Amino acid sequence: MTKLPEKWTRYKNIGERIEGTRFVPFKTPLNEDYFADKVLPITEKLTFNRLMHEFKAHKYDIGLVIDLTTSFKYYDPSGWSAFHVEYKKLRCDGSHVMERRAEFNKIVDDYLKKEPGLSYLTLLNIFNKTFKLIGVHCVHGLNRTGYLICAYLVERMGWQMKNAIEAFEKARGHKIETSREKLAELEDHLLEMSSSFSTRFVPFLWNPKHFHSLLILNYFLLTNVLEFKKRSN
Repeated sequence: MTKLPEKWTRYKNIGERIEGTRFVPFKTPLNEDYFADKVLPITEKLTFNRLMHEFKAHKYDIGLVIDLTTSFKYYDPSGWSAFHVEYKKLRCDGSHVMERRAEFNKIVDDYLKKEPGLSYLTLLNIFNKTFKLIGVHCVHGLNRTGYLICAYLVERMGWQMKNAIEAFEKARGHKIETSREKLAELEDHLLEMSSSFSTRFVPFLWNPKHFHSLLILNYFLLTNVLEFKKRSN
């Protein structure tokens, strides 16, 4: 008999996309044998195929998945390639989650470099909702997942820690439990660091409060460029 991960059934299968980001948090799917002797509603039997069904139902076009679990026992990750999803394994236990920030940030940064940034093409992609999302999961899709996503929002996108935590918890549908103290430590650490160009400039580009204004600015720039090309021809 294969036991389900402890407390796994307490948490929703997947969360919503975190507003203003590409991140979608979810809990790990499980192989079929985990459910062989379990009486559960079909919606709670989160196999890989069930997960893909739920992504489709939410209209989530996932381009990258970051798996934070420390083992390959839960499911076979080779299934992602059949759906043209890039898969990255970042073994991360709860006691060392702070040390994995740099690796997590690099995985996300490297993936985003493959796609356009805040350019005219991105503007059109956003309006057409064609950009791909980044799925992140640990066992429950909550504490390790929440810590690393919130850390990325703060360190790379210039969010305030409070706003990052609120946005994650709203999207995930659950409160972060064991990682709150670590996030507070990270916030204190970042406050001690000297300001740099990135920490002054990136917040304007990525903070949701300014994001729509930036899109409008890009829209007017794009229309002016197109008008100029039209007149030139």
